[in-house]
Amino acid sequence: GNDNHRLGWAHAYSLPREWTLDSNGFLVQKPFSGLTAMRTKTTYSKRNETLNGSYSLSPVEGRKAEVRGEFIVGTAARFGFKLFKTGNKSVDLYYVPGSNKLVVNMTSIDRLINDSGVYNGLYESTLPKPIAQGSKLVIHAFIDHSIMDVFINDQWAFSIRVFPTDKDANGIEVFSDGNT
Repeated sequence: GNDNHRLGWAHAYSLPREWTLDSNGFLVQKPFSGLTAMRTKTTYSKRNETLNGSYSLSPVEGRKAEVRGEFIVGTAARFGFKLFKTGNKSVDLYYVPGSNKLVVNMTSIDRLINDSGVYNGLYESTLPKPIAQGSKLVIHAFIDHSIMDVFINDQWAFSIRVFPTDKDANGIEVFSDGNT
């Protein structure tokens, strides 16, 4: 109701997607290619970097952003992005190679809680196929105030509502924990 309207995107949910069948007949999803026309010139790009720890993607920041990371699965315990970051609070979107899980953890941010008793801000999903060490994993996320759309390897996708309330929660980082 009122909280949805105040935080944006009331009665609208998720970005346009392109749905196709892969060579095995499985349904796959990727962002609508027309979204590229909405991009600004604010970018951050590094190539062939060893990731160990957290790194700011400044000047990319805010509550309306697109982040795309191409990761080679190594020995890290988990890796991905920290979104809506302020201080030590963030929404963590990451992959855990050991369990083949994709996780969205929003337990540390100040937010309107719409999932108490069910998920309590922690969402986990096992990917349909494990990503082997040495293989590429692409995490492509779009955030728009209270909506987060995530695409994995241009195959799998999901949308989630976040509802951050801290007006300073605008930072974006890439990270890896427990090695590279």
